[in-house]
Amino acid sequence: MANAGTFEERAPGLRLGRKGLTLLLAVVVAVPTLSVALLTRLTPQASDRPLPVEILLAEDETGEAAIRIRNTGDHDLSSVRIELNDAFYYMPRQRLAVGGEMLAPLSWFAKKSGHRFDPETIPPEHVTVTARLPGNRRGVAHQELGVRR
Repeated sequence: MANAGTFEERAPGLRLGRKGLTLLLAVVVAVPTLSVALLTRLTPQASDRPLPVEILLAEDETGEAAIRIRNTGDHDLSSVRIELNDAFYYMPRQRLAVGGEMLAPLSWFAKKSGHRFDPETIPPEHVTVTARLPGNRRGVAHQELGVRR
């Protein structure tokens, strides 16, 4: 008499062998990875849209070093964000009108942790300005200040 443990009944349905399972796992990993890579490649970056501004290192009324931004475009700029040395930020609340200027003293810039920019110990090297363009797009302007100690 045959041992009952040697015979197994299999439910009807699709069965995957070793090669089929390997192929299925490769497809499950490859399809999302390729989709993300394709979307990243085809989606325009904010840096692809230049921001029509002029960026200068200047002084304010008190003689403190400041960043002067002038809108040279045809539209008002909203949601302005100024980044100093890739670490310090300032986000003014007002819009930048056509032909208008914005003056931001360097002491107003701070890290996300709250640490303030100190122009006496840290030289301002470069500024990046981002703002909202017409059509709800973001534009970017980058300016090297050339101040190195």
